Amino acid sequence: MSESIEIRGSTLVFTVMGELDDHVAVRSRDRIDNLLMTKGIKNIVFDLSELCMMDSAGIGLIIGRYRIIKENGGDVVLVIGNSPAKKVLKMSGLLKIFKTYDTLDSALTAVEKRVYG
Repeated sequence: MSESIEIRGSTLVFTVMGELDDHVAVRSRDRIDNLLMTKGIKNIVFDLSELCMMDSAGIGLIIGRYRIIKENGGDVVLVIGNSPAKKVLKMSGLLKIFKTYDTLDSALTAVEKRVYG
């Protein structure tokens, strides 16, 4: 299990491989929220394409950041590709809320187009 956070302009890219459970969600939430407050982040791309398992804490992480970003007029999108966790994302209803993309590049292009287009 590993996760990374990268800032590309006004977009934060959160990539997680393996599991997105309570342990990862709590640690990542604090890091992401700190960056949202200090770096002028407008959008978040959650790259879940290498995710194997996600529990309710992972869903909470995504929904909580969605609320913050939407209040500031930004977008949150998901990269899911053929992730084994796609079934959990569908059952949780997240796929009805978020735009999804197969690749990180396509997600970033869409977010940038909305910001600059």
